[in-house]
Amino acid sequence: EHQVNCDVLGKVVDTPASNSADAACGGDKLCTCDNGTPASGVACTADAARLSGVYTCGYTAHPPHPKLDKTALGTLDYVETRHFATTQEAIDHLRGREIPVWALETTSQSRCHTEIDYPRPLALILGNEALGIDRTVLANCDELVEIPMYGYKNSINVAAASAVLSFEILRQWQLAGAVEAPTAHA
Repeated sequence: EHQVNCDVLGKVVDTPASNSADAACGGDKLCTCDNGTPASGVACTADAARLSGVYTCGYTAHPPHPKLDKTALGTLDYVETRHFATTQEAIDHLRGREIPVWALETTSQSRCHTEIDYPRPLALILGNEALGIDRTVLANCDELVEIPMYGYKNSINVAAASAVLSFEILRQWQLAGAVEAPTAHA
């Protein structure tokens, strides 16, 4: 199953999700968002890419939350969520399931997102838009990946970054025959 994990503060919350299409798109990608990551945009990406869920950690807003319900545009009905008090707790949970944990962050050790083969399953940690991912969290990741920037700023917003990376991973997995083609076309 695909799953997105985001750092958010609060109790563990599990919401029902539709998993009927998980096999079609691989269902093996997870994303973990560090403190303050805007979970509503990540939830929209999780639905569009048919990720199995979103983990929130630390002080990130998480369901049930009225503003999150509104800004996620109904996607929380289809995306499983779970909250962890810290990102490290989410990492420990993922490692207990033998899932590699990678971080999307611009660092001197990060590899370009299009020049890397993505394992399956995979958990991705997404960072706070202002502060990025905590250094201790980065040190506990198996790999660091980045989206190259051509402008003055060294990053794009988390919702956009999660979409770019999620669909690059799915593109690669589809080329390898690991996932089926998308169900909707323009």
